[in-house]
Amino acid sequence: IWGAVQASAAGGAVAISGVVRDGVSLLADAGRLGATLVHPATGYIAVYTIELALLFGTLAAIGPLVRLERPSRVLTHVPSPA
Repeated sequence: IWGAVQASAAGGAVAISGVVRDGVSLLADAGRLGATLVHPATGYIAVYTIELALLFGTLAAIGPLVRLERPSRVLTHVPSPA
């Protein structure tokens, strides 16, 4: 079952990235993103930028889960001399 999940996730990711790339490329070619971004690589750059943002977000979310905590010292009660 996990193979099917992995294949579905990979296929979905490729489809979404293709739609985003094509959409950004169409906007850039139409000049709606400015003259500077009229370039064939604009769609790819947008997809890679989104991917980097998601990766950094994942690292930020995982950070607190993998933080090493020092073991606290257990203090035992030492009887005082009578």
